[in-house]
Amino acid sequence: MLGIYMQRSGVILLTACIFLLPIYIFATPVLRLLGEGETIAVHAWRFSLYTIPQLFMYGLNFPIQFLQSQSKVMAMSCITAAAVLLHILLSWLLIVWLGLGLGGASISLNVSSWFVVIAQFVYIAMGSCPGAWNPGTASAAELSFQGLGRIYQALHCFRCYEYRHFIFLIIMAGLLKNAQISVAAISICMNLHGWEIMIFIGFMLR
Repeated sequence: MLGIYMQRSGVILLTACIFLLPIYIFATPVLRLLGEGETIAVHAWRFSLYTIPQLFMYGLNFPIQFLQSQSKVMAMSCITAAAVLLHILLSWLLIVWLGLGLGGASISLNVSSWFVVIAQFVYIAMGSCPGAWNPGTASAAELSFQGLGRIYQALHCFRCYEYRHFIFLIIMAGLLKNAQISVAAISICMNLHGWEIMIFIGFMLR
């Protein structure tokens, strides 16, 4: 059933990514409508275009995290460590050596993130979690599409509100005086929060 849940979650999240895609593509007019400054709106749109591959990466990455429940944490850790090394190498190559700036940083992050997804999927497909990947069976395909409506409702109620307040904070920061400084400051705070939360996530995965 974990394999069924993985396939079902993949369908749900990839569908959600498709619905979110126009926001990434038309980020500038959306931010203008919300009253953001022109500089922030344009730079946010450019960054959004760079991160479209990550949007779909997350849609596939979260379902694969069921490896945690199979006590495959060591395999996940090794894959993540390899991705970090790859990210450092690509960042130096694209940002420092080739001088691609924000575009190079985004490419590096996209490649290393997709490396994690592909490596974990190969790990599952090779039989490390017996019975978890049976895409060819009719029963697996049928079960994967059952009850999608109820699951969409549950995800909306229990997950969307978890991150929505961060988005509101960023938008509100962009409406303050000296918006660029305000957005930069809250970005630093959110990065520090991300580093901090990693400690608790590490204990949770034990």
